[in-house]
Amino acid sequence: MSGVEVKHQYSEVFNGISDRADDSVDPFHLASVDKVKRVWPVRHYTVASSQGSSSGAPYPYTHKPTGVERAVEELGLSGKGVHIGIVYTGVDYNHPELGACWKTEGCMWQYGEDLVGDDFNPPVGNIETNPGPNPMDCIGHGTHVAGIIAGQGPNVRGVAPNVTLGMYRIFGCPSPSGISGSSDDVMLKAFEMEFNDKSDIISLSLGGDSWPDEPTSVAVTNIANKGTVVVAAAGNDGAGGLFTASAPAVAKGVIDVGSVNNWNYTVVDVSISNS
Repeated sequence: MSGVEVKHQYSEVFNGISDRADDSVDPFHLASVDKVKRVWPVRHYTVASSQGSSSGAPYPYTHKPTGVERAVEELGLSGKGVHIGIVYTGVDYNHPELGACWKTEGCMWQYGEDLVGDDFNPPVGNIETNPGPNPMDCIGHGTHVAGIIAGQGPNVRGVAPNVTLGMYRIFGCPSPSGISGSSDDVMLKAFEMEFNDKSDIISLSLGGDSWPDEPTSVAVTNIANKGTVVVAAAGNDGAGGLFTASAPAVAKGVIDVGSVNNWNYTVVDVSISNS
């Protein structure tokens, strides 16, 4: 079709294409083309850059409230033999508590890749991808997630330190304002790659919009229906009320994870006399 350039084709977990159209193309005309079931806009998502910090809480105390300590210490569950694929900002695989390696023998990182490159940042106008050789993190979020999953210690001990990991980087480096972005057509590409690489569990700390019929939601539901466990973040917009949970976390068959801050608490003042 004149004025339309196909960017990505999907066939494993989502049946469709992503294309770039010029201003002469009417989306309603695209929707009326034979065999086209539906047309969605390509949406952009942002994540802010972050700086590392320490909570000061030593391992294994941080695992006591969640029950992870019992799973690791008493039941001996370490994640060995399990493959977890992460779609996010990349990972600092040179970190000493994250293996300090990439796809070498015995390394915890055995699969994944950079899908976008450093300069990819759709919200600020750069929509061209130029993938690098490895999914190095220049934001910090993906490295944070990897540490929660499989930090090797001694400072950060992950939930499953003996898993095999993969990382699919879909965010470039931050703009001068500190914002980095991605798009759902790149997410779909990462989902297909991750599924083809035989992940047992897929971790998604990203998303936007709120509906289970979004393309990303449809894709992860199809992945879950094929037997892969999909864990996705609910988002950071709970204060906005109903319908603020993110897609693809709202998709059918997905484990939707979020945290709750309860600011309603009771304080009792106690006075002690030395007399």
